[in-house]
Amino acid sequence: MKGAVMQNSENCPGRSRPLSILRAGGVYIRGLDYPRFLSHILTCGVFLLVFPALVPAAPSPAAQTADGTASLEQILEDISDYDGGKESEAVWKLRAYVYAAADDPVLRAECEMKLLDFLKTPATPLAKMAVCRHLRIIGSDRAVPVLQAMLSDDALNDMALYALQKIPGAEADKALVQALSAASGPTKTALIAAVGERESALAIPELVSLLERTEFAGSAATALGSIGGAEAERALAKAYPAAQGDHKSAVAAAMLQCAEKAMTAKNTRAAARLYETLSADATLAVSLRKAAVMGRISAAGNRGAAILTDYLKGSDVEMQEAAIAGIRDVIEPDAIGPLCELMPGLPESSQIKLLAVLAGYPKERVLPAIIQTTRHNSSSVRVAAIKALESAGDHSAVPLLAEAAAKTRGPEQTAARRTLGALKGSTVDEAILELLTRNPSEEIREELILAAAERRTFSAKSAIAGFLSSASPGVRIQALRALRILGSPSDIPAVLNLLVETDSLSERTEAEITTAVLARKTADPDNRSNFVKLRLATEKRPEVSARLIGTLPQIGDNSALPFLRQALRNNDADVVDAAVRALSSWPTSVAREDVFKLAEEAQDETHRLLAIRGFVRIIGLEPYRNPEAAVADLRQAAGFARRPEEKKLVLGVLVNFPCKDALNMAEGFLDEPMLKAEAQSAVNRIKQSLSGRPIRGR
Repeated sequence: MKGAVMQNSENCPGRSRPLSILRAGGVYIRGLDYPRFLSHILTCGVFLLVFPALVPAAPSPAAQTADGTASLEQILEDISDYDGGKESEAVWKLRAYVYAAADDPVLRAECEMKLLDFLKTPATPLAKMAVCRHLRIIGSDRAVPVLQAMLSDDALNDMALYALQKIPGAEADKALVQALSAASGPTKTALIAAVGERESALAIPELVSLLERTEFAGSAATALGSIGGAEAERALAKAYPAAQGDHKSAVAAAMLQCAEKAMTAKNTRAAARLYETLSADATLAVSLRKAAVMGRISAAGNRGAAILTDYLKGSDVEMQEAAIAGIRDVIEPDAIGPLCELMPGLPESSQIKLLAVLAGYPKERVLPAIIQTTRHNSSSVRVAAIKALESAGDHSAVPLLAEAAAKTRGPEQTAARRTLGALKGSTVDEAILELLTRNPSEEIREELILAAAERRTFSAKSAIAGFLSSASPGVRIQALRALRILGSPSDIPAVLNLLVETDSLSERTEAEITTAVLARKTADPDNRSNFVKLRLATEKRPEVSARLIGTLPQIGDNSALPFLRQALRNNDADVVDAAVRALSSWPTSVAREDVFKLAEEAQDETHRLLAIRGFVRIIGLEPYRNPEAAVADLRQAAGFARRPEEKKLVLGVLVNFPCKDALNMAEGFLDEPMLKAEAQSAVNRIKQSLSGRPIRGR
């Protein structure tokens, strides 16, 4: 049973705007030419409904009178002149009283009678509305005559309807139907909605008569749909042929609702009649006709599959799509074959939707049709087929997917890669590995390596490591990337071989990253660079040594620092340059003194700048270091710096070590024009930090 809620468009007294009767999830909103009091009703009344938790549980009404608190009579007297203002204590007391009495039949009945008597007094409309809100909760047949009498009063009918609509029983139904026959205008529309939401069969004759009145026909049809049953079905079916425009859509929607109710009651014959009428009307709105087609298929029982197939064979694309949506409900797995055979003859949009449905059926029933569709001349259809293989595919789809991933681009390549990585089963892994050893094209091999890594196929690691010596740069790069996932530290020597032999900068970069990733898989952090150090110890070629040194800062093994110090004394400029760059980018503070020494002693300007930047960066790696000590190091860095850019770096790190020394140092830069803005910002942030205030933007 639904409720009727009156809602104004403004929250200030005396203002309203015309609104049509709206139906929103079973709540009816009426706002046409309301009297001034309605705004007050909403200001306070809606608040009462929305915030019940604000009121603490009250003692029983009997206890209230015994301990000196207000009786119901006193509460009603206090509320009688309520005008919707802030002084609403009596409203809350009334609510507490009613809720305390609601579970006691005797007290509930007594409370109801006193509220009904109050409605007969000259109290303010807002006071009566507050009472009606509670009659909506505790009202019974006793309340019906009083509320029914109020329905004929334009000043009171809204609040009466609000209460009456929620009171259960035949007496309330009779009262609403009697009022409906006599009402007019917006009140009549509201009553139509009320009897519909109550699913009151007693109202059907009156509603049927209203189907012929233009101003009420749509609302009446909607109410009949909510009520349902044979009488409502007959009336709607009779009205449908002559209906036009919006009225036709309203009648059709009501017929669909009746059909749904009939299906729920297992009266499939009645439902089928309604669905057939609507599905056969080509002039009906597509959305309604689709719903009718789906309903017709569901209501047909054993004939549903045949009806569905007929729609698929037809030329109406919208109805094809409606039929496809019903496949899972009526087509058993053993019967899906004939629909698969219809695939090639369907339009592209229907094929795409059918593929999505087929993906949910057993692969042995649908896989051949899906694979065949991957060769369609439409890219959109091919993509849909490839996506369907993610659920319906098996190892037999590996060659097809690898080729699609290698030879296409965009959405199709993305779909093929995703599906190849997502196919389930060890047989798929075996198929990928087997195809890798068949000497496929370079492009396909790259995709297979990518899929093996994506699938975490560790059994393919040896084969992939072997591809590091492939003649194809693309295969080599893909193998390097795959080994980051599948490889172990024992694969580092093979990666280093590629690193020192390739002339490709991109391959060198990938090899350095792979070396570092594999090294970090070593449990002992002091042994992570062992393979590189062993290679460096025996390497005689300076250019190779320089490349090997470039991997060390990415690994971050502090035990490699002695090798870098030794490299700084090398006679080859490339080796020295590599060592300087490695030390300047070292990821831990252990290299701080080495980098400081470089900044202090480097003769090469590039090396000096690299060292200064590295020194400042390393200081910033220890945010919890003693601030004064960190500032002392930053003063030295600033002393080495000759360009504003390096000094700005110093200021950027200085704010992380707030202390008096840091403030003095920052203030010392205020006199330098090119640093003034950065220095002032640093001063402000350090002062904020020292004062304990949060630093914005930090």
